[in-house]
Amino acid sequence: MNIYDIAEKSGVSIATISRVLNGGKNVSQKTYDKVMAIIEEEGYTPNIFARGLGLDTMQTIGILVTDAKDTYYARMISYLSEGLHSLGFNVLLSSTGYDLKSKKREMELLISKRVDAIFLAGSSQQELKGNTHIKEAAKTIPIIMVNGYIDAPGIINVSSNDRAGIYDCIRKLSASGYQKPLYFYNHATYSGAEKIAGFEAAAKELGLAKVKERIIQLPDTLTGMQARVEQVIASGLDFDAVVASEDLLAVAASKALAGRKLDLPVVGFNNSILAEVSSPTLTSIDNMLESLCKMAVELFHERSLGKDTSSRVTIDCKLAVRESFRPEE
Repeated sequence: MNIYDIAEKSGVSIATISRVLNGGKNVSQKTYDKVMAIIEEEGYTPNIFARGLGLDTMQTIGILVTDAKDTYYARMISYLSEGLHSLGFNVLLSSTGYDLKSKKREMELLISKRVDAIFLAGSSQQELKGNTHIKEAAKTIPIIMVNGYIDAPGIINVSSNDRAGIYDCIRKLSASGYQKPLYFYNHATYSGAEKIAGFEAAAKELGLAKVKERIIQLPDTLTGMQARVEQVIASGLDFDAVVASEDLLAVAASKALAGRKLDLPVVGFNNSILAEVSSPTLTSIDNMLESLCKMAVELFHERSLGKDTSSRVTIDCKLAVRESFRPEE
């Protein structure tokens, strides 16, 4: 139980809770009694250091990300930090890596520092199964999933509709005459699983046989990705288009195809700077990252003010069309 929970249960703002905790100045007797009754009922103990500053909050938010140097996560960190700073919050950032033990350790460290909430940047911060450590943390501190989904009390989920984004892209390829696509991915995350589900649904509608064989995992390095795509081309697998889970994978595919003098549609995902500077420029599924981050910050802010907010918001993707694939009208 924290100040946000008390505010939500009382139906008043955090500022009002703060005034009650600091003696009740400018608070009606009715509101004061109501809040104090809930505090006593819940056995709530304020953060003594922060209360001494006049508010039971450190005004600090934690952000956990698996890889801060990744361009996608770097953009996410930037958007989240900008939004939180505008609300007067400081930000503590931790790059955890993909190891579960490291993720748990860094989350515990942030909680020990009495942050007011934790933003989990990207679905790579969650496991495909379990997530007990996140659910347990949400019992004591607000958790905001940015482009992920965990159904548990205390967790706000904001995500792009990655499944529909991939599905719609395959349908656009089909309508333009490309009906034998391949799908490249690298990491098995919640978002990754949603994208694969979208590809499978569309591929089955196209009547493609052996759909699983068209879903191919690539290594993490650009050279490794390109080499693996070249192996796929050499294998003789029949395909006429490529869709990738990230722009970097799509760039690697484009390079491998160009090396074999193959001019086929290629579509990436995330609409990153890579899509704009690649040659040819890359058509990419835009998961609306800036909008996701703004919505996540907004929902957290509303919840912190004691407002009743949705625990799950999904934003539709858009296709950013460039040279590598232009859908027929």
